[in-house]
Amino acid sequence: MTASAGYAFPAHLFDCLQVNLAERADHWHGPGTALRLGAVLRFRPAPAAPAPSVATAAVPSADASGLPTVERTVVQQLDDARRYLGLAVRSVDHDRPFDAVPPGEGRYVVADAFFLPWVPYHRRQHMDHSFLLLPGEDGGGAVCVRDGYLNDTPWGSARPGEWRFDQAALADLGMVKLSVGLTPADPSPLPPPLLDLACAEETDEYVTAYEQHPDRTAALRRLTLETWLLCRGRELHAAYLARYAAGGVTDRVRDHVTAWKTLAEQVYLAYRRVERGRAEPVGPLGRLRELLLADPGVFARPGSDVVPAARPDDAPAGTRREVPGHGAGDPRAGIASVIAAVAAETLGADPAALLAGASLGELPEFNSFRIVELVERLEERFGIEFRPDDLVPENLHRVEDLHRAVERATPATPIPAAPTPAPGRARTPGTPADFIPASPTLATAQAERTR
Repeated sequence: MTASAGYAFPAHLFDCLQVNLAERADHWHGPGTALRLGAVLRFRPAPAAPAPSVATAAVPSADASGLPTVERTVVQQLDDARRYLGLAVRSVDHDRPFDAVPPGEGRYVVADAFFLPWVPYHRRQHMDHSFLLLPGEDGGGAVCVRDGYLNDTPWGSARPGEWRFDQAALADLGMVKLSVGLTPADPSPLPPPLLDLACAEETDEYVTAYEQHPDRTAALRRLTLETWLLCRGRELHAAYLARYAAGGVTDRVRDHVTAWKTLAEQVYLAYRRVERGRAEPVGPLGRLRELLLADPGVFARPGSDVVPAARPDDAPAGTRREVPGHGAGDPRAGIASVIAAVAAETLGADPAALLAGASLGELPEFNSFRIVELVERLEERFGIEFRPDDLVPENLHRVEDLHRAVERATPATPIPAAPTPAPGRARTPGTPADFIPASPTLATAQAERTR
């Protein structure tokens, strides 16, 4: 197996089922075609229902926790590809051995990532994952796997690339769940920006289901997926507007997308806290309701009939504040130095720059995993437990803000021992890798469902 460099298309905007449909669209119809998937901004949560097989489901459904979901099935993804990308489905096969799947320029495959050696989930996490199976260049029976997925995971980074396999290695990969033969078709006329959003009552019902779910770990685990999908969908819609819509993207849209990214970060942190036996941070679910209700007003184009919802205050926090009492000789300066050192070690940064006020959020290594790691390292270092209301992103991006949070923290309480891990079974289509922590609790829960 060999790897080569990835491609120049916006892989970060797509989930693991969308991305390789998007890559084929750009390949056949030219750069920017993939962004047509962002023409429609959606929020249509499906009610709780038993989860069907990903390969055959025509409608989305909730997972085993009984919570509503916004994720789309592979059937819906293929329909979107036909409608917006100029991709036609010519054949569909289910449950075939890897070495029995014929490679081709349009061979789109969905398989269990647990058996795919080019992704970080290999031998760690069961989940449905798409890729393209292309003919090898040498004509000697080798094939080329092309995978455009881009994300960070607890086990390393998933990056776009190509990997070559001979027939023997291909046979070792087991079975594929779905094999689709795609061909290029004439793309439909460029669709206008559209909003397909639930009403305020449905929005409230969706958020309330997560607020009132009795299993807080299950609710927040699921909500990490939901907010990641919602955030990525809004990023994709904004990218579509920037390329194709008259007037492009407004500052209000940019700020709103940033607010969604912040919320996704906050929800993941809340999940990890609750999973470890800590108190649930306040705020994420209320913020989710605000952002969903704000979507129509933020994304409505001039002349649209959509009635704008009340816009939440999206003004970013984080203008640098001086921390009193941190001059030379102040004993608290040592706390700030420890925080800077821990943050620098976690993020590969210069502690002096962090002490001088540099934002952690601007560092290349900064992501949701690193936030959780930093919080947990600081709690261990100081023997504290951060207050739940301090675990919001605006308190976690600068040393001085972290210092204040440390000073407000309470002494740590013992964390219950985690159960013995059970083998993971599956995860839902498009689950964000960077929101799937490597934890026994999650692995056990995921053994109950098929993605």
